[in-house]
Amino acid sequence: MALPRQKLTFERIRKFALSEGKTQAFLWDADVTSLACRATRGTKAFVFQSVYAGKTLRMTIGNINDWRIDDARAEARRLQTLIDTGIDPRIAKAEKIAEAESQQAESRKTKVTFTSAWE
Repeated sequence: MALPRQKLTFERIRKFALSEGKTQAFLWDADVTSLACRATRGTKAFVFQSVYAGKTLRMTIGNINDWRIDDARAEARRLQTLIDTGIDPRIAKAEKIAEAESQQAESRKTKVTFTSAWE
């Protein structure tokens, strides 16, 4: 049975537990409707869920120990804004990761070139 939406608080998340026989459970936020705390065996994480191109899209924001509730709400709002403007947040995330990897590779290349110039 689904729990009613409640404003996520540290105490509610701490008390939230996975029911016997279940693999995951969700505690949905009343403030940001696309945000939930997902409990699985041994861990809890903030997740974002919305609809993109007619299909349900769910993304993990991060572990509850690494994210403040307000920061998770802000991230869920940011992801929803991407969807509202027609951008798939999964693709945006992949592009951001690829760009960071490219910059790291370029930085290593520059470092090697600079170092070898002084040898």
